[in-house]
Amino acid sequence: GEQGMPVKKLIMTGGAAKSGLWSRLVAYVTGCQVFRMEQPETCCAGAAIIAGVGAGVFPSYREAAAAMARMTPVEADDRTLKAFYREKAERYYGQKA
Repeated sequence: GEQGMPVKKLIMTGGAAKSGLWSRLVAYVTGCQVFRMEQPETCCAGAAIIAGVGAGVFPSYREAAAAMARMTPVEADDRTLKAFYREKAERYYGQKA
């Protein structure tokens, strides 16, 4: 990224993550590996993670999240579309993406 921190993975939540087409488009346009959360209500899942740690069900947030949060990778392996969007990004940014 512009601040010197390369972004290689994106995690989509909410309404946008419900669309497989939109998720694939984000993967092609950004060139990042994209994951979609399996839980439709991620805010509720986050609250459940916090509650699980607070109630002593899980010893840490990491362990609670590992038990309750699930992600599915977005398949975006169409080489033609990757090349198409990479060319558009290079033209837009004026450099190699």
